[in-house]
Amino acid sequence: PGVAPAALGPAARRLPGVAAAERRGALDAKLKFARHVLGLADATDLLLSTPRFASVPLAVLVARHAALEREGVADASRGAADAVCGGGASHDDFCAYFGLRATPADVARRVAAVRRGGRRAAADGDLDVVRDLLARGWDPGDDADRRGASALHLAAGRGAADVARALAASMDVDALDARGASPLHYAACGVRGNAVGVGGELGALDLLLELGADARRATFDGNTVLMWAAWAGGPGAVRRILAAGADLAARNDRGCTAAHWACAGGDVATVRLLSGLGVDFSAPNDAGHTPLEHAVAYKRVAAAEWLVAAGVVDPSAVEYAARLAALDGDGDRAAISTALGAFAMPPI
Repeated sequence: PGVAPAALGPAARRLPGVAAAERRGALDAKLKFARHVLGLADATDLLLSTPRFASVPLAVLVARHAALEREGVADASRGAADAVCGGGASHDDFCAYFGLRATPADVARRVAAVRRGGRRAAADGDLDVVRDLLARGWDPGDDADRRGASALHLAAGRGAADVARALAASMDVDALDARGASPLHYAACGVRGNAVGVGGELGALDLLLELGADARRATFDGNTVLMWAAWAGGPGAVRRILAAGADLAARNDRGCTAAHWACAGGDVATVRLLSGLGVDFSAPNDAGHTPLEHAVAYKRVAAAEWLVAAGVVDPSAVEYAARLAALDGDGDRAAISTALGAFAMPPI
């Protein structure tokens, strides 16, 4: 995206391989590669002399060009095209033709990684592939998954700070996914594929904050970076976000605070930290539900026990939470009911 394709004269366009690539919709990408990577404003001579260039998959071109460049092959830009005919179509022939230290298996693995794309490379923490793609025209700011998450979101969520730094040079550090979450949100709680909330990534958090990420950012429904950190990031993530200026008293569109999120996550150290900072664990959200009720709903036994033992919740809320837990025969909620029963007010 954003890269103009190289020009191509009629004689080259009439070549069978070129015409076939154009019918498949693959020619434009090759011409962009020719301009951006090979430095050719006009690719007519290239296609006339190396017609097979049009039929080689783009992932193969990118991976082979990167292999030549890494090993310092003279005129690597031209070599990416010449390798197709001079070295043959196989990776074995390619490596032998240029006398590369890389093995055919190395090239094949890199081709497969390039084919999977930049977002997958970022999610895997593969800095080499990310750099190869960035250097060859990939725009990470124009490439998002079904959740609207960019490569920077995915790198931040898995804690790949070196990958995140490389990506941040090419896109907005506060880019938003479809819900309005920033890469800082992802780093605050940890994201691996479809698993959200696997633990804060402190290195990625530090990097994003160093690069100017907004610690007060909230999703479209008001969920702040601090809330995500309180839920699954741990005390270290919470401290970093607060030190960067996050609003400790922020509420989302349902009236939930960081206290509700911390209790839903259930990490006692985080609950204790927020309580010590003055967060009100007795305040209900707009539906009247307290953080303690969130601990019950999400079966966070240790968090519920700490809240009542520390006396930071209203006694009437304890009674209600104990009765709520007793309604469910689930083992964790039964344990909560038993624990809270000792603190609950006697029935009237």
